[in-house]
Amino acid sequence: MVPLTFLLLTLLYPSTCRDEKELRLHPSTRSPYYLVIFVDARHLNYQGGRSFFTSLAKHPSDWSKNGDVGHVWIALFGQGKKIIGGQTGEREGLTYTQGVLKGLIKDNPISLLQKTRYDGMFEKGSGGHSPTFAAKFNLTAEQFQSALRYIQTYDFKRYKLTSRQCTTFATGVAAACGICLEETIDLYFPPFFKIGGEIYPLWKDSSFAKVKMATPDRLELSLKEKVLAGEAEYAVDFHPAKDIATLSKEALETVSRAPERIIRWWKTMDY
Repeated sequence: MVPLTFLLLTLLYPSTCRDEKELRLHPSTRSPYYLVIFVDARHLNYQGGRSFFTSLAKHPSDWSKNGDVGHVWIALFGQGKKIIGGQTGEREGLTYTQGVLKGLIKDNPISLLQKTRYDGMFEKGSGGHSPTFAAKFNLTAEQFQSALRYIQTYDFKRYKLTSRQCTTFATGVAAACGICLEETIDLYFPPFFKIGGEIYPLWKDSSFAKVKMATPDRLELSLKEKVLAGEAEYAVDFHPAKDIATLSKEALETVSRAPERIIRWWKTMDY
């Protein structure tokens, strides 16, 4: 079941509703400098704060209860350098969600989402995630250098769920290259809500009711827009560690060894 908000977003951005086969049709070009942005979008229900926490507590499609909001990571290549990974946090103590539900901040527990933590870090690779979408941007040498400087000067320890996390890190790298991406959604939280019969107060001061949050879901839609506009390339099947020549060589070796493997298997059969 697809959350209503995801459907509403695709209505607002109709070109993102196109079949994924259409995204694959855009021609691939080669450049010595490029940035790939990978997104694992969980497609949570962002219709409102209540539905967000409900879908986070139990995902509407697979009923998982791991509180996973998804992940975003990048791959930057150029001048013999290769950087693959993204920002992660919430590595110490309670997570933001746990802190809100436990009411760590009196009167306005939801304001915890706006607090900065200092347990962030750069995590190499995908963090165990698989991309639901990815887009490749060819860069100039100047754009590559700008992205590299952004990453090298980025304070990974500073982490905030709403605006300084994996999604905003990736869009920040893109922005350093002059690539504009959309990643935020406005969430409106009620004063309280119920989960499993329990009542959880969220705010007394209504100024905390609205939270602007950067999400993998919204970024995924923005990346699809870029691909459809011809400003990026479909890259879900991109292999950061191997170039096309290496993959072609491996494929040929696999095909050439097929008869040998068939004969070996045949000899093991017991008649």
